[in-house]
Amino acid sequence: MRSCGSVLAVIGLLAGAAAARAQSAAARSEVPAGLAAQVAARVAALWAVAPEAVHLDWGRRSFPAGLTATTPFRLLGRGDGGWFAVVFEPPGSPQTAARVRAGVLDDAELAARPLAAGTRLAAEDIARTTRLHWGRAPSAAARAEVGWLLRRAVAAGTPLDSPVAVPPPLIRVGRPVRLLATQGDVTVSLGGTALQDGRLGQRILVRPDGRRLAVSGTVADSDVVQLSPRRSP
Repeated sequence: MRSCGSVLAVIGLLAGAAAARAQSAAARSEVPAGLAAQVAARVAALWAVAPEAVHLDWGRRSFPAGLTATTPFRLLGRGDGGWFAVVFEPPGSPQTAARVRAGVLDDAELAARPLAAGTRLAAEDIARTTRLHWGRAPSAAARAEVGWLLRRAVAAGTPLDSPVAVPPPLIRVGRPVRLLATQGDVTVSLGGTALQDGRLGQRILVRPDGRRLAVSGTVADSDVVQLSPRRSP
């Protein structure tokens, strides 16, 4: 009888271990593919990209086994660095929150070799590739091109995104410019001299012709600086 009891005890232990393994496996279950696709689609809508371009990294954590492709969820956060919080709300079960990092497959420009600060990029300095960019993909205007300037030294393989590399100035210090002042439907133009280098959209100081005091305006073209309109009292 003791032998029979020992066998039953062993069987009970094995059954308990199997149940524990099953429970552990359920706790380690991944987010269902259909549900993950919906999260990716929500991120894609925020970033105005195709859903298939979004890559999600859920990290190493456990998820409840009850999640399905139709489980309601909320996406929280601004996506800084690609990070979001997802709150899963399965009907009849407790809510579950998880962090997820989202990235986008995007064209990228990398340093083809070590480059010194102040280098004006040439074609042979830029290596083009496709990479996973965590967060919203940079706009085309932020991608380095031939002629851009490096603001710091970089090693080979360093992404040449702004602000590491910046476009060359449209306006150079000491060059003549046109100052445009617009008020309502009236635009006045006068000449001046740039006191600073300036890129498109950057504010610089300009000394109007015949005046001692400088004014501040925004670079609008290669020789045009737009003055801010006066506010009505």
